[in-house]
Amino acid sequence: MGPKGKEFVKGERDLEAVTSPGRPGSLYMLDWETFGCNQTPNLFANGAGWEKDYRDWAENEPYDVRPFRIAFPPNEPVRSGQRSARFYLRNTDPIQSGSKRAELKGKPVEPVGAERWYGFSIYLHEWANDPAPDIVTQSHHEPGTGSPPLSIGTKAGYWVINVPTSWDYNDTKQETAIVYHTPYQSNTWTDWVVYAKWSSGADGVVKVWKDGQPEPVYREENAQNAYSGVGNYMKIGIYKWPWRDATTNSPPQQRVMYHDEVRIAEGEAGTDKRDLVAPPARPRLLTAHAEPPLEDLDPNTDLWTGRIVAKDAETDKLVSGDVLVTSFSATPTNHTEVRTYPTNTTLNGVAVWGEIDKAREVITWVGGVEVRAPGYSPIVLRKLKVTHRGRDD
Repeated sequence: MGPKGKEFVKGERDLEAVTSPGRPGSLYMLDWETFGCNQTPNLFANGAGWEKDYRDWAENEPYDVRPFRIAFPPNEPVRSGQRSARFYLRNTDPIQSGSKRAELKGKPVEPVGAERWYGFSIYLHEWANDPAPDIVTQSHHEPGTGSPPLSIGTKAGYWVINVPTSWDYNDTKQETAIVYHTPYQSNTWTDWVVYAKWSSGADGVVKVWKDGQPEPVYREENAQNAYSGVGNYMKIGIYKWPWRDATTNSPPQQRVMYHDEVRIAEGEAGTDKRDLVAPPARPRLLTAHAEPPLEDLDPNTDLWTGRIVAKDAETDKLVSGDVLVTSFSATPTNHTEVRTYPTNTTLNGVAVWGEIDKAREVITWVGGVEVRAPGYSPIVLRKLKVTHRGRDD
């Protein structure tokens, strides 16, 4: 579960994790791509990892109503790579740890007074407006009574950041305050970075950045931000405590959330680690067209001459730098040919791919090119398939 390539001591599941949510070292990653991430939830021999905090489910239970599972594209969203985590909660689910929740709990608990950087991305799937609040990521304390020192959730169509108004976790009348709110958007990834110097004194610091903005959306310095004598731990997933009361005004009957790209790093005085823990930069959208159009390609030849014009989809300006054009050569080995061209230049004799079935004498020509540019999602201009059939046994 640690940095890629350094997940476990000697790579063994039953030995100690090299890094963990509570002891991240220079960097801990949970991006769901590696072997260790895919074993989540799992506590290792040293108690490090992620502990489940959701209802038990049966092996024959439908896949899409399980409280936690790994999600895969193309039918489900991922922030980066090929996997993300999916959390699912219904208002009819049984009480779990005293409330309604589908969460993972990071272990071990952080040391008292820890300094941390956290980064993660959240995708609210068809997230209906609800006057009843919920939490989707939090830094909680051990023991678990009382409100978390910092939480990110939603309420009435808004993202909300909450903090306690008092620092006695045994106070049964404890309240929280919304210190930041902004409208949320369903079905898109929202990136978060949090810096915290946890303190029960007057020197605590919390800063929260959203979607790569240069300035924090919430900042609190030189103030108490932690309970005395206890450490915190990270929780990810859905926590919907109003659903404990069936009379609560909360129209949605279920919540679905995806979580990805968790990164945690130990803080160092004076060192800004936003870039280290922030989710990867999102690729921009690319538009491209061929002149002359690939539709004019003669399917009986394997060469096309023209130019590829690549533009930024938002600004409609030519992409600066080189454009990577992938074409396919018509050889028996189905060789993939990769060439790099400056944008808006002429390509002479770009090959297409011929797929030959000698036994049936069937030839399928595939004409087209894939265009890539640094920082952009790739785009396929066109794939033209024309089949020439000889004898058919």
